[in-house]
Amino acid sequence: MDFQKKGYWWECTECGFSKKDPTIVKVIQQLRFESWNQELLNQSCPQNNCHGILKIAFYRDLKEKDTALVQHIVGISFDDKIREPTDSPFGKLQTVIDFLPMMWEWNLKDSGEESSYFDLKHMSLHNPNVQTLTNIVSLSEKELSRLISIYREKTGKSFLNNI
Repeated sequence: MDFQKKGYWWECTECGFSKKDPTIVKVIQQLRFESWNQELLNQSCPQNNCHGILKIAFYRDLKEKDTALVQHIVGISFDDKIREPTDSPFGKLQTVIDFLPMMWEWNLKDSGEESSYFDLKHMSLHNPNVQTLTNIVSLSEKELSRLISIYREKTGKSFLNNI
């Protein structure tokens, strides 16, 4: 490794090889345009005799340097770019959708835990950049339900069935 790990990078699940910047914005855009094909999140490790998989990695906690490895990313691709009217103190509001809401599933590397963690993230469609991935996401119940349905469809995993 000849770079300082910050932001996002690719890291091998077996040998620990890492390479800088998966150009996360391009990966997300490619996922979006290819119907959230989860195979795009797995690359073969380029190291000789390694059969590991490169995953997108990031630090969950900058102080502790806990490395998280992304397992799945799914999102809602709004076709009409208009969110359904919602009640507010100002009456019915109809807003233009300029963001891509996503759910990321990740695991802590080397933690011994088999637990998955989930982040709700979003990225601006008008001005896509990595900084928006840390912004707070607010979703309607219908949008959250749709995101969970897409997760189930694309990963084959159940989610929140026991709640």
